[in-house]
Amino acid sequence: MLKLLLRVALAFLVLIVLLVLAGFLVPATYRVTRTATIQAPPAAVHALAGDLRSWLAWTAWSTNRFPDMRVTLSPETTGPGAFWAWEGVSSGVGRLTITRSEPEAGVWYDLDFSHGKFLSKGSLALAADGPATAVTWTQEGHLGWNPVNRWFGLLMDRFIGADFERGLEGLRAAAEQAAK
Repeated sequence: MLKLLLRVALAFLVLIVLLVLAGFLVPATYRVTRTATIQAPPAAVHALAGDLRSWLAWTAWSTNRFPDMRVTLSPETTGPGAFWAWEGVSSGVGRLTITRSEPEAGVWYDLDFSHGKFLSKGSLALAADGPATAVTWTQEGHLGWNPVNRWFGLLMDRFIGADFERGLEGLRAAAEQAAK
């Protein structure tokens, strides 16, 4: 019986070591992208995507989803340097800062979770498509050398892809309503 327990423990240890070593072979970056077509001109879409005050209304990352989340907006909520910071048990701690904003092209931002522990870059790129606008929401980040983070990176599309889809649907509804 003791031999069996030792074999099981050794097999478990070997499995853990193999998973950790394999984690170093997993990509150190992730990228999540979703696209939607909105029946409104780029400037109308940008008016919502480029103003962090409106993000609480259309994005999936809102106080509706995270009721204990406390949000702090910068005094200016548009343009480079504008930020949206949040803190809560269910939402964690983070900050989204606009780095570039162009009414006909889109909004780019830096995202910081857990005080610099997880950094990423994102964008809401706008492209005129006749009377409509194609919006591509992308987020990408580097996961460092930690093999656990790298395994986690394989699941990022599953974790935030649905949030992007809900956010783009909210942006579509708001922009199309405003364009009427």
